[in-house]
Amino acid sequence: MIGAALRYALLAKTFTARDFTIRGRYLSLHTEEPDDDGNGELIGGGYLRQPARFRISDDGWAVLVDTTVFPYLPAAYVSHVGLFDAVVGGVFLWSAPLLDDDGRPIIQQLIVGVRLEFVAGTLRF
Repeated sequence: MIGAALRYALLAKTFTARDFTIRGRYLSLHTEEPDDDGNGELIGGGYLRQPARFRISDDGWAVLVDTTVFPYLPAAYVSHVGLFDAVVGGVFLWSAPLLDDDGRPIIQQLIVGVRLEFVAGTLRF
């Protein structure tokens, strides 16, 4: 799902040629499907959004370039990954459900002390 701020910026650029800048790209974890503002983000246990780089694939997907690790996580269940433009606060840009190898939505159980890792090339928006 595209965030409200990014949707507005894309419309403004398309129809009025008004420029916008995305300051950074940080992956977030969510306990439910985020709304337009990214609510439902994981909290606690040392969790922080993690920097991420993407490339655009030939078939039109934004694909994670580097392996991204969430090292400090609380016990929780997450169902979605999101994208913000800052490590704290910032603008919510995008979200997608976590998927298994067959493309089916999953809920990932997080255990205290066990990190969550997205291997380069496996996360696509």
